[in-house]
Amino acid sequence: MNGPLLESALGHRVRFLATVDRFSAKKNWQGLQQPTIVLTNIRFEANGVKVLDSQTLNQGVWSQDLYPGHRISFEGRFDTVEKRDGSTCDLILRPSRTQIL
Repeated sequence: MNGPLLESALGHRVRFLATVDRFSAKKNWQGLQQPTIVLTNIRFEANGVKVLDSQTLNQGVWSQDLYPGHRISFEGRFDTVEKRDGSTCDLILRPSRTQIL
């Protein structure tokens, strides 16, 4: 975690800016291919502070009109998640309300 600014956003829905890097796929828990989207240079929209270098998210209705290279604004819940191995990581959960800039 990088100080009080990021900690104040934990658990709240806020707007982010990001660049669409690429589309991909991963296997889900049933072994089926799940389409994903990789976002890079993720920042808070309000002040431009960098939150994450990149994050892979599941594609959905929120990402249907996006292409690699698009700069986007979207809303998501910023939170810290505990992994199975006991470590933690910062993630943006449940993206929605996407706008292409």
